[in-house]
Amino acid sequence: MEIYQIRYFLAVAETGSFTKAADRVHVSQPTLSAGIKKLEAGLQSTLFDRQARRSVLSPAGIRFLDRARTIMAEVERARTELTETSQTRLLRLGCLPGLPGRRLADLLATFSAAYSDITLDLREAEADRLEQWLEQDRIDVALTTTGPLSDARSTPLYRQNMVLGMAQDHPFTSRQTVRPEDLKDQPYVLRQHCPFVRPLNTYFTERNIRPKVLCRTRQETRALTLVAAGLGVTILPDTLNWPGVRLRPMDGLNMQSTIALVRQDGVANETADLFQTFATSHDWKPPEG
Repeated sequence: MEIYQIRYFLAVAETGSFTKAADRVHVSQPTLSAGIKKLEAGLQSTLFDRQARRSVLSPAGIRFLDRARTIMAEVERARTELTETSQTRLLRLGCLPGLPGRRLADLLATFSAAYSDITLDLREAEADRLEQWLEQDRIDVALTTTGPLSDARSTPLYRQNMVLGMAQDHPFTSRQTVRPEDLKDQPYVLRQHCPFVRPLNTYFTERNIRPKVLCRTRQETRALTLVAAGLGVTILPDTLNWPGVRLRPMDGLNMQSTIALVRQDGVANETADLFQTFATSHDWKPPEG
């Protein structure tokens, strides 16, 4: 059993994909697959049930997972203790307030576990402010809406569509789509940090609709909590997932954006390179429920 084999195993277990795992550990997929097979041969156990779209842990793999994490943690601890001149690295990360919180937390936790010597400095701001911070060298990486995808600094991560959010027992949940005129008598929670505030205003104005605004807030948790409690509806990205909130498309609401990782222009940064590899292989789709 070799350390690199355990690292390969953990990468597949965390990404659910041999392809994404190979990208994460910077090897080709055949190389990674060969390493996993050698590990399975040494353990005399099959560690993954290799399905069509996703590789999941076998019962033996589940039992081995905690052991593998313990081994890698001990390796990192030994490396730290034996490196007298070790220095902590820093990654300054900016992100939009409306990013899917659980998916972002999963990414940061996985990254921090893999690189315990990298300290994260996470800052939240709107897209314009994040752009300024990049130019002023106040952050290294931004998770934000992107402009033209030809921008060499931008790496697309996922696309999100604007939909209507409502409480799980709201009458609208029985519909496939919601008409804009149905919002005339509905209390509405206005997410002021949403980049589509102006286009949404135009969307309603063109249809002679003026939603009854219950609350204006820049706090995502407050907006979603009010919606889940049945106090109002709101328009939000379909990547957001919140207990008690259900999503439905709206007729004629064709608004979408791409969330991308944006780097400083022309600046070499090893920690940013590592984080970019994790972010591009991350599963950004929100969990069901």
